[in-house]
Amino acid sequence: MSVMIVPLALALPLADGFNEAALQKLTAAEAREDIKALRTTLEKCHPGIYRYNPKSQMDRAFDEAERSIRQPMTSVQVFRIASKLVADMHCVHSGAILPEAVITEIKTKTPLFPIHVKVLRGKVYAYHAIGCEQYAGKEIRSINGMPAKSIMAQINEMKGHDGDVRTSTDSRMSKGWAFSEHLITCCGLYAPYRVEFAGSSAPVRLNGELEPKLSAIENTKYPTPKQGDINGSIRFEDGGKIAILKVIVFNGPLDKFFNEAFAKIAENHSKALIVDVRNNGGGADALGKDLFAHFALKPFPYYRDLVLNDDHFEFVDGQKLDVPKGLIVKGKDGYFHATGHPNWGTQQPQKPTFTGKVFVLINGGCFSTTGEFLSTTYQQKRATFIGEESGAGLQGNNSGPTAEVTLPHSKVQVVVPLMRYEMAVTSKSIRGIMPDRPVTYTIQEFMSGRDKEMEVALQLARQIH
Repeated sequence: MSVMIVPLALALPLADGFNEAALQKLTAAEAREDIKALRTTLEKCHPGIYRYNPKSQMDRAFDEAERSIRQPMTSVQVFRIASKLVADMHCVHSGAILPEAVITEIKTKTPLFPIHVKVLRGKVYAYHAIGCEQYAGKEIRSINGMPAKSIMAQINEMKGHDGDVRTSTDSRMSKGWAFSEHLITCCGLYAPYRVEFAGSSAPVRLNGELEPKLSAIENTKYPTPKQGDINGSIRFEDGGKIAILKVIVFNGPLDKFFNEAFAKIAENHSKALIVDVRNNGGGADALGKDLFAHFALKPFPYYRDLVLNDDHFEFVDGQKLDVPKGLIVKGKDGYFHATGHPNWGTQQPQKPTFTGKVFVLINGGCFSTTGEFLSTTYQQKRATFIGEESGAGLQGNNSGPTAEVTLPHSKVQVVVPLMRYEMAVTSKSIRGIMPDRPVTYTIQEFMSGRDKEMEVALQLARQIH
């Protein structure tokens, strides 16, 4: 089954609010050469270019993109075309990056939309409204005349997501000032911002502010708890009967932490375990497997395969990359397989092993290693999932060794992962991990800090005797 490619839209014109002196100017021929360089790079190096779409569809998208370039362009316009082509692969680890000079221009001279938004089921809400606090919690209907629904559709065209996952872009646009930056880079919307809020009789004008100042104000007014060195925590409810394990990111000395945490769970004779991996963007591959191994009931496969196109890569910008020889072997299929990966082959349960009931809290912020952990947990039928569809695809991702390749004329960079991770799942679904107990929020519930997923998990855990 393939995912329909969104037709390539024409590059948006730059607004007067952006300093075009910061942009690289390209002739039509140079712009086409950059798109050809992008195509060569992805066809030669990206292991998942045809994972969700047949070659014929990707060829058609590249051909149409080249034909659409008939006049001189700026580097931002090339970035927009490149972003859409990369997004057509449906790979959350791939993407285009603006040239350094443009990033500097946006950070230091371009006023951003001064509202940190929360996107819920495709609708955009004001969350931290800097200098316009009276609009916090209001739904944003349009910005500079562009409907919020169209804004999110345009961003979705340019932001890759694994397979047909529906939650990952909403999650990423809800973090920091990502939405505000994408208004400029993806949609060509600049200050002053004319904003239509639900229930307002007329649009509101917001002048915007530079990103460093917005971040400083937000950090002061809405401080977040400092993260420790362990990236995980364990606590108990109901006299130890319920263990709650939070994993912030799969990095650091978590293997030691998992051993200690599951030892405490055993000491408490806990009957239920709640694993909270919401908004965990991933990390070290082995740690995701280590966590599952502590509540695995039998030996299990983790990956079905790990595939690279080659063991040596030479990119269009002159970069070279050699894959460590001890990691891969060449197969009869002509591809290279990472048989030296620690998660390769049959894995064993790890002691201390928890054998009770498991509940896992998930959302659209679960990516990469977290998705691999979730896929294995799903395949082994070892947990009840609570929340919303994961940001990571059930089938796996493309990541591992990664290159940032610079296109010759625009200086747009393209992030190219080199290894295709195929999870040992039998389902053919191209969605993320779906919840057994779906949980949705209103903006009021979200802003109040209510934790509905944890409420559901505790309710279910307390029914265990």
